[in-house]
Amino acid sequence: MRNGLTLSGTVHWMFDRGLISVDDDYSLLIAGGGVPDTITRLINPERRLLVPSRADERPHSQFLQYHRERVFKG
Repeated sequence: MRNGLTLSGTVHWMFDRGLISVDDDYSLLIAGGGVPDTITRLINPERRLLVPSRADERPHSQFLQYHRERVFKG
């Protein structure tokens, strides 16, 4: 399944509302002004997803692009 992400409850809530998204290199994108600093501390310091080592098990760029273009508020 390449159209899903495993996220914590809070981060999933932010993703669904377009406050965060994921770039094709799996770095996290954060909407400016939409996410308080106290919440961004929940995100790992590298601001990158931890992805499977096998490329065919990682989120597909097509779905990430859709989220960035249609949902993300950044």
